[in-house]
Amino acid sequence: MNPSDHPFKFVTVLTSHNSAALQWNIHPDLDVSAPLTFTVQMSQGTSEWENVGSVVNNYIIMLSVIPYWGKVITKHFRVRLVDGDGATYYSNPIVLTQLWTRRDFLIAKEIARRYGKMLDKYTGEPGLLLKRKAWGVRCSACQDTTWSQPNTSFCPNCYGTGFEGGYFSPVFYPIMADPNQKSWDRQEGTNDPRAGRSGLALNVPVAEAKDLWIDTATGKRFEILSLQPVDTHRGAVLTVTVSMATLPPSDPAYEVEINGTT
Repeated sequence: MNPSDHPFKFVTVLTSHNSAALQWNIHPDLDVSAPLTFTVQMSQGTSEWENVGSVVNNYIIMLSVIPYWGKVITKHFRVRLVDGDGATYYSNPIVLTQLWTRRDFLIAKEIARRYGKMLDKYTGEPGLLLKRKAWGVRCSACQDTTWSQPNTSFCPNCYGTGFEGGYFSPVFYPIMADPNQKSWDRQEGTNDPRAGRSGLALNVPVAEAKDLWIDTATGKRFEILSLQPVDTHRGAVLTVTVSMATLPPSDPAYEVEINGTT
């Protein structure tokens, strides 16, 4: 398959506690040049499209529009990608879900709102999510041209991801620590450098294994190992349990700079 025929691996609408968001992922083999400009478009059908927001070199956008009309959700969304050379690609149109009514959306939003308030103001540990790049402009400093893979995990340009910059801009991502854990530092004093951490988080944005989480209170960095759904509504995952491992200070992840927060 030519990745330019199907450049987007997925596009999904997410229900947040104060809005909705659109997140996407493009094919890692798509040959693109910087900057990557993503424009979210909306339509009541699939013929006339209206621009509702744009971001550059990012994977998510918060929507300022409510993704439903009337009793049944009918708004369609797609993402347009224009790279630095002017090449243009479109995702397939999506809708939040064909089965959701306005009531379904409000129920999901209320569940997310309650958890969001709890995480933001009461029980959440403040932190930042750094999504690991799995697509975009290939790293020019360490790329193995034969296998299209980075030849070192200590590259100061891509931090071993193989893509320029290594990670996307940080997103505020509070986590409520598992009450059965006395401390985020439970591993100290043990011989297991990947002793477990777990906590509850909203599923916005959608995190994945190998993403980084930064404890903003201590500066410690963690690698996400896995995520498990907790609260769902009509197939949409609203909250997740995040399992993580503490990274030692010598890990290249500590070299990743924090430039602004989404």
